[in-house]
Amino acid sequence: MNVVKSIVLGFIAGALAALTALMVIEVFWAQTSMAPVPVFPDGLFSGANTFGKDIVWGGIWGSIMGLVYGSLPQGPLTFKGFLFGLIGPGLIGIAAFMLTPLVLGVDTALDLSNVTSMLQRLVSAGVWGAAAGWLY
Repeated sequence: MNVVKSIVLGFIAGALAALTALMVIEVFWAQTSMAPVPVFPDGLFSGANTFGKDIVWGGIWGSIMGLVYGSLPQGPLTFKGFLFGLIGPGLIGIAAFMLTPLVLGVDTALDLSNVTSMLQRLVSAGVWGAAAGWLY
């Protein structure tokens, strides 16, 4: 039962973090004259709107975070969440952006020459993770 509880609570925390933190960071990027970049891949939900995709992927990554942290997490969860966001949706997400065109045959390739967008994606993923860790 504790594993199911961790998955469900992680999904809820991740979805809420995607709904709140990612929207705030997108407003921040817009204020700094930088175009917002997606944190989560497009391929599987290409017909859905951006907010819906962010909520679903945020929930999925939140479930994984719940499995990693367990049912009784201890320590600074906001910091641990930030690191989880950098490693999980950040680095693994960049790999997913590179592999999505190959696996699904869609045109969402990540431009590796644009370092700014990759750093933006990592910061956004870290902010999502910090919010998800705090909510979890």
